[in-house]
Amino acid sequence: MRPTRKGGALDHPGDAAVMRLQALVARQRGELDGLRSLAAGRSEFDLARGIIMGQLGCSPDEARRQLERMASRAELSASELAAQITKQAPPAAEPSTGWYKRSLAAAREQLADTEERAAEEHYLALRLQQAITPRTAEPLAADGLDIAARHRPSGPGKLVSGDWYDTVQLPGGVILLVVGDIAGHGLDAVTGMVAMRNGLRGLAATGARPATLLGWLNTAACHFSPGVMGTAICGQFDPDTKSLKWARAGHLPPVLVRDGQPRILEPPPGIMLGADPDVALGEAITPLKSGDALLLFTDGLIERRDQSIDQALDELLQRARQPAESISRYADELIDHTSSDTDDDACLLAVRVR
Repeated sequence: MRPTRKGGALDHPGDAAVMRLQALVARQRGELDGLRSLAAGRSEFDLARGIIMGQLGCSPDEARRQLERMASRAELSASELAAQITKQAPPAAEPSTGWYKRSLAAAREQLADTEERAAEEHYLALRLQQAITPRTAEPLAADGLDIAARHRPSGPGKLVSGDWYDTVQLPGGVILLVVGDIAGHGLDAVTGMVAMRNGLRGLAATGARPATLLGWLNTAACHFSPGVMGTAICGQFDPDTKSLKWARAGHLPPVLVRDGQPRILEPPPGIMLGADPDVALGEAITPLKSGDALLLFTDGLIERRDQSIDQALDELLQRARQPAESISRYADELIDHTSSDTDDDACLLAVRVR
């Protein structure tokens, strides 16, 4: 449906962009007419480059590259193609209303196509993210642990991101706990997240230790998924020994709450996934006891533009000091009352040892 105006305001968000494009086309047309008036003192190549600048709204260097590519495809020299372009351009004395209308129509069509493709990609990315990381996962019953998982989207209409969590009981009874964050937003970030999450789950079935698992995942990211980078924390809880083996790849360390006293666990070394295929990741073992609460989260839970990360972590520690009666309520309180203003999603795994 064609957008219209109501009460002097635009009732379609695309109209504002169309008006900007109209202004851009008008400005480019003025620049083009100015170039035509200087035709006598300029080479045909320069004039053709100016025409391409006006039509594409690009820089002089990009216009030159476009002209050279067009000449190559037409098997002409750049000067021969420039001569053809200048002969086909509307004369300077004639108002180029036809060219202007065609350019504006093309701009509208391109804008509509771009908006449609962006909406489709956003919908697909959102569905993928919701399938992998639902906003609320009911408390999971696992040997020795109560677990609640939460995902907080950045907001309606915002680009979806690659934050994710996973928890599963592995063969032998060990419980896998993972939180990760793929760099970027949109469909690329979400598809990267799906690959990382499913890849790590499959690798975990081998029984390898967390540092080994993240090392394999890093190798896969570097060699098979160029451009995909992110952070992750991977833990394995042994219900027999009540201990947590864990490793991280550039991710914030977990928070342990014992007897109402929260503290950040000392992290082993490790840089983000996809940055270096030869990186060596460290590993830590943390003994736990009944009643302990453990928090694994992405930085979107706490980061603020007006605070350092240390200040944001301190606020989280204060909020985590009073665990609720159930792990589900505890997770809800943390996800609802921690604040972030970075337009980023947040994931949280809240764990309580039985």
